[in-house]
Amino acid sequence: PSELLLDYEFCKLFKALESMVIKVVCPNKMNSSGDITENNLVSEYKDVIRDQDKKLADLQERYETAVREKTALHQRFAQIEQDMARLVDENALLRAQVNSGTVGVGSDIMLEVERWKVECNRKEDTIQNLESELRRLRLSPPQQQVIPQEMNNDQSKIQELQAEIERLTTDQDDLLELLADRETKLSSYKERLRQLGQWMEDDETEGETSEKITA
Repeated sequence: PSELLLDYEFCKLFKALESMVIKVVCPNKMNSSGDITENNLVSEYKDVIRDQDKKLADLQERYETAVREKTALHQRFAQIEQDMARLVDENALLRAQVNSGTVGVGSDIMLEVERWKVECNRKEDTIQNLESELRRLRLSPPQQQVIPQEMNNDQSKIQELQAEIERLTTDQDDLLELLADRETKLSSYKERLRQLGQWMEDDETEGETSEKITA
């Protein structure tokens, strides 16, 4: 016959098996197309994996940085706790020293200063009395032949008393400097406690001691 006649069932079967037929008839073309598709998929997967690896590395670096910062904060916090504990102990020790010092060392120093003040005043009075006596003796003509030795003795006593007064005054100044230095140290410790959030109430006895020193 001059015309090609195709059976319906044949066409249906060929259509179903078209891909297999083409693969058998043109194997190189199919393999090339399949390889291209496979290579594209592999490239895409590689790109995705590289992107995920990059994100993972970035997250890992951020995590390590956060761990280092956390460790540094813990160390800083521990150091602050140690400083706080040390300052609290120092504060307790200073408070105990102040409380006990008002009855013990502190009061002893103040009593000693007061005693020296009284002693200085007493010797000042003695000097004034001796000077008055010297003036009186100098103005008394009948005793001019008797008093030279007494005047010398009195003058020596006056010089000794003046030297003693100077010594007591120097010792008193040293004590006052010692007390002032003690007040400065206490103020420094209070300031350090304030900086760390610990407020220490002013001790009434310290105020009394400061008033005594000022007086």
